[in-house]
Amino acid sequence: MITERDVDFHTPAGADHHWAETNQFCFYIAEHNIVGEIYTCVRKGLGVALSEVFLFNTLSRERTDVLYFDSMAHLPAPEELSHYELANGLTVTAVGPPRDYRIDYRGTGGMELHLDFAGIMDPYDIHDPTMSPTAPPERADQVAGSGFGAGYSGHFDLTGHVTGSLTLAGRTYAVDCVDSMDHSWGPRTERGMRSMCWSGGHFGEDYVWHGIWAKDPFAPPEDEFRIAHGYIVEDGKVLGLCSGTMVARRDGGLPVEVDMHLTDRDGGEHHITGRARANHEWVPHACLHVHDVFYEYAAAGRGSGYGVIQEAIPLDLMAAANVRNGLGR
Repeated sequence: MITERDVDFHTPAGADHHWAETNQFCFYIAEHNIVGEIYTCVRKGLGVALSEVFLFNTLSRERTDVLYFDSMAHLPAPEELSHYELANGLTVTAVGPPRDYRIDYRGTGGMELHLDFAGIMDPYDIHDPTMSPTAPPERADQVAGSGFGAGYSGHFDLTGHVTGSLTLAGRTYAVDCVDSMDHSWGPRTERGMRSMCWSGGHFGEDYVWHGIWAKDPFAPPEDEFRIAHGYIVEDGKVLGLCSGTMVARRDGGLPVEVDMHLTDRDGGEHHITGRARANHEWVPHACLHVHDVFYEYAAAGRGSGYGVIQEAIPLDLMAAANVRNGLGR
């Protein structure tokens, strides 16, 4: 169970350079096809923080095709995660922990971002079996089955209503969407990361799906993804996911269409399809390549939904496979 205390650091005594604590906030302006993300990773054992604020709006294989990009990997670590101000101009405050947050950012070239995130649910603890049907009872098994290994030793996801404004290139846009954030803590080593996906789709407040997927990049398409954790928000009720499949159709490696079948703990069946509208080839850590894709989703009787699928691919995993396949010769 996630409490107000969990919005802050969980740093163990003697934390080394592997220990990391992260949070991520996402938003979109669907009518302009603008997608924004705010990512923070703090390594208290080193006293440093990585922070990225970026915007994108096109389908492209080029990392240079972004609207705004600010990435700093060696900022001084903040004292608290419940309220932090970083040297890049980002301030995040848990104004109503653990559900509600305020994000302010003043960047370069007049770019400004002011957002209020109001949770529409309680944080979803992926390791609480009373909340997540896929969480095993034993702690070691919970971490092993988290979808991202020890990096998700602690993790919650949360969907909320995001409102505020974005100012870019002298123009101010209103932000009013439903999207998701997360918070993770644990030893996040930069060797041996797991391939996985963090994903969600939002059809307003009355229908939301969110999923963490274990990914096998070498499996055939029908076996590539396995739901590790997730939930449905349907008409105010939060239902943990028991199972799920996802098949991606790719164009040059990029998942441009997805087809999902999800089953919630009440036996409800959910069929959701998505078509890519924009993406950024994201490198949140130098060892990791992420297809960060923004989709427009369809579900029967629900109209259009929006959200990202972040498909993380560790480069050391791919390098080992390439050597086995003879590409390293």
